[in-house]
Amino acid sequence: MTKLSGYLRLTRPINCLMMGFAVIVGAALAGPNTLSTLWQNLAYGFVTGFMLTAASMAIIDYYDRETNAVNEPNRPIPSGLIKPKEALAFSLVSTVIGFASCFIGIFLGC
Repeated sequence: MTKLSGYLRLTRPINCLMMGFAVIVGAALAGPNTLSTLWQNLAYGFVTGFMLTAASMAIIDYYDRETNAVNEPNRPIPSGLIKPKEALAFSLVSTVIGFASCFIGIFLGC
């Protein structure tokens, strides 16, 4: 396995996609006109939800690395594919991207 696949598995992309789509569904339920008029904000919302979920998945794996070494030894950190410090750095970068997407969506006022 490559390092890139390790980072992908670390994010648990299905969870991230579900959160991104949950943002869009929430916006649609709040105002049905939102989908057609504010699609750029929805895109920023999707990226925000996706990246913050990815960050939380990485930080969870960081703190659960000892438990995962016993129960889930094939996960990226216990298997040695991703080092714990790399997972923390990835979480930080994902958080910054998520917050940047949020602030861009807010301040551009699309």
